[in-house]
Amino acid sequence: MTGKEQINDNVFGKMDRRKFLKGAGMVGMAAAMGVAGGGLMRKAHASQPRRGGRLVWDIRGSATIFDPAYWENNEEYCIGELCYNRVVSLNTNMEVIPELAVKWVPAKKGKEWTFHLRKGVRFHHGRELEAKDVVRTLNHCLETKGPAYTQIQPAERFEEIDRYTVKAYLSAAFGEFPQTLTNPTTFILPHDISYEKLKTTVVGTGPFKFKQFVPGEFFLAERFADHWNAENVFLDEVKVVVIPDFATSMNALLSGEIDLMHECEAQQFFALKKRDGIVAHRVASMSFQPLVMDTTMKPFNDVRIRQAVKACLDREKFVEAVLQNLGVPANDHQVPSFHTNYADFPIKQQDYDFAKKLLSDAGYPNGIDLTVHTSEVRAGMVPSAITLKDQCAPAGINITIKMHPADGYWKQVWRKHSLFYSNWFGRTTLFSATNPYWHSKGKWNTSKVHVPSLDNCLDEAVSETDPKRAMKLYVSAQAMFSELGGWVIPYLRDYTMAHSDKVHGYKVHPTRWRYFVGVWKEA
Repeated sequence: MTGKEQINDNVFGKMDRRKFLKGAGMVGMAAAMGVAGGGLMRKAHASQPRRGGRLVWDIRGSATIFDPAYWENNEEYCIGELCYNRVVSLNTNMEVIPELAVKWVPAKKGKEWTFHLRKGVRFHHGRELEAKDVVRTLNHCLETKGPAYTQIQPAERFEEIDRYTVKAYLSAAFGEFPQTLTNPTTFILPHDISYEKLKTTVVGTGPFKFKQFVPGEFFLAERFADHWNAENVFLDEVKVVVIPDFATSMNALLSGEIDLMHECEAQQFFALKKRDGIVAHRVASMSFQPLVMDTTMKPFNDVRIRQAVKACLDREKFVEAVLQNLGVPANDHQVPSFHTNYADFPIKQQDYDFAKKLLSDAGYPNGIDLTVHTSEVRAGMVPSAITLKDQCAPAGINITIKMHPADGYWKQVWRKHSLFYSNWFGRTTLFSATNPYWHSKGKWNTSKVHVPSLDNCLDEAVSETDPKRAMKLYVSAQAMFSELGGWVIPYLRDYTMAHSDKVHGYKVHPTRWRYFVGVWKEA
């Protein structure tokens, strides 16, 4: 049997297929799918899912806290997607669907929202889910002023109406508010366990419950027999193992040590889709990997230095070198071209003369030496640093690459230096994709950029009910952040991953979130 590739082009719910195929370098791919040795053909298997077995997949590091309100990285999200549930969820078409809530109704033009909860849902410690669990969790998200608070704005408070009804009060009308509750930081926790204990204890309503955790090694969860959708939970156990580099992870997949490789580098994707017994997946996404320049620290407090780095990039070649064309060029912001409010400006072109002039004007006529910090913690971060170094050198920007171990990168390196690489997945609304990163008060404003006119633009956009006016505001915000911001974003990358062909029912999500309900494994 030959290897296979599966492609999902249903991203953000509004994507034009022709634009996707063109933008992702896939013109002609649609006609080729399903031919030449099987294409998307699947081997024959039993029509009924098999119950039982353990599925093993990889991650780069360990979770450091179990309270979702504080989560900022994928290592923690992976636990949530096994052991917790959200109020509402997103399908692979990025459409909001029921989870703990079965119905939601807006009022006052979207300034208030009422959520009607599913009855009979049980926590892992046995008690039935109630509205007070949802209210306490979401108000906790607001009180922490952390990642969760940023994600569910403009929520002001949540209130219990009755045992199975919750009401949300917003500071401004927001038609996309339910999408904010799909974020992993809003997984629902039990009200009868202290938050201090929940930092180190996993108790949710999810399809799997905590069994064992060894930091730096693995997280093991077992099937929750009383889950509200237990009839579609087929696996007995799911084990998340820490594998710090991509080469080892790929070898583990090929040898059968793991069943699912959560993420692979571009060159690995092309190799894996040719291998027997492997199914390789590619999906368009909003994922991006910014080079972060701390705008409060020298030399990046001078906008000319930031613009000089941006002027050095050949973005088309960046996509080719780092992603092997599994992505599209970007203009130093993360709004994708398929979004309604995308600022359709020409992609910036490489201009060494301009970069040199900017450096000279900033006081560096003979060039500048910089150190960039990166890691294999996410696919693409190291190749991106290498490509950056090569493309900046002709302008006199001399870059030294400092490598760091994957496990611990987010706590020990990220945000700790003036120049470093980061990684972000796509967000569910344009508000959540921009405001937390670009606003001076945003939780994830890692470059610490503070542009008052940009703040005002974002503040107005969130409450704007006129679509044309909202688009003008978001376009202006993109233009300002692209020129003045502290992120260098040369591309938006496709999500590529692979798994054994013994794994069935696994749906690759544009957000890179993982869902294991409906997934089963051959013996």
